[in-house]
Amino acid sequence: MKLLLVLTHGSSDAWGGMKAFTDWVDPALTVTDFYANDTVKSVFLDYMAGIIGHSSSLSGVPLREDPVVAGWQLAEAPQHPGHPYSEPLLGWLKQMGTFLRQKAPHQLVLSGLEGFFGAASPHHLKHNPYAQASKHLQQMMPPLFIDYGWMRCLTLPAAPPHAYSALCSGTDFWQHHMLPELDIATAAVFPDKWLACSNDCKLDWTRGWVRSHLRDALRLQKPLLLGGVGAVRPQAWREQLLAMVHQEVAAAVAAGHPIAGVVLSGLPHPDMHDNSGWAMNQTAAAAALQRERPPLAGNMEQAAVWRHWVNQPALLSCLAQQAQSSSSQGSGTEGGTEGVLQAVGRLGRLAGCVGDSSSSGRGGSGSNSDSLCGRGDKSEHATPGTATA
Repeated sequence: MKLLLVLTHGSSDAWGGMKAFTDWVDPALTVTDFYANDTVKSVFLDYMAGIIGHSSSLSGVPLREDPVVAGWQLAEAPQHPGHPYSEPLLGWLKQMGTFLRQKAPHQLVLSGLEGFFGAASPHHLKHNPYAQASKHLQQMMPPLFIDYGWMRCLTLPAAPPHAYSALCSGTDFWQHHMLPELDIATAAVFPDKWLACSNDCKLDWTRGWVRSHLRDALRLQKPLLLGGVGAVRPQAWREQLLAMVHQEVAAAVAAGHPIAGVVLSGLPHPDMHDNSGWAMNQTAAAAALQRERPPLAGNMEQAAVWRHWVNQPALLSCLAQQAQSSSSQGSGTEGGTEGVLQAVGRLGRLAGCVGDSSSSGRGGSGSNSDSLCGRGDKSEHATPGTATA
């Protein structure tokens, strides 16, 4: 299991995100200033430096070096409303992407864009959500700029929420993802959020939306990540949408298209309250989120010993073999050490650092076992329980 960490939120000021950064500098600033103001950008750079440099209390490894972290998403749905093909957004993606590539060179960088097509992809504009409704309304009335305070958005007077041009978002899937600083192209799949039509209509639109992004990802020569794929209740409709998306992705993989994966929307812990209609906690898949706590996570003194073990693969290997041997022989260990060793053994086997039992001895006996167990270790982190293991 890998983590894809999101650094901020871009499409709403209700959840903090970019609006919080501009408020810290000057509450009068707008989303344009978030992308273009040097002071705001320096605050965000400091924030990124602090996050990627943060070290786990268990492993002691900075996040920028942690192999569990697959990559960094610069924002969730970054937008610059009212500025088609936003140059400030383009510059921000380039600058922040460059920073991450320099500070975390072994991890991926993603934009988090929702995937709206812009002027650079005229052949795909028909696939944008709202396109048909907007075309109809634009024949009756001209578009206007309406000021919403922090954001100014190109919209249509007296138009329903599902009828405006996606060019309003200020994003351009093709142009913005041409940046070499971005490793993966991203697009969201929110038919229930973006369309006001029947479920069959939404399925047809989603199929064209996914296929058009697959074609442009192939042109970009970048893997495509479909993020936030989901639908509002009922469950049967949600499963129908997910099945169709996965069918399209499977066909693309078979055809050799570059695919990074599919991220489901709304898979919370079963105990988490959610009344949005997006959550999939009624499915059996949600049970997989009930994961075992890391061994020793609640004890800081033992956590220091845990870090000592993790940093010594040979010792970890020996402990795993000891745990396996104790379990097979049915022997007990005082003070709960056996349970700890079994937990370490699971980690050792997952990490692939458990040595061949034929070479080191099944019970940890023999000269090879002596070297693996690190006998004679005088580390201050060693405990009587681990020394005798």
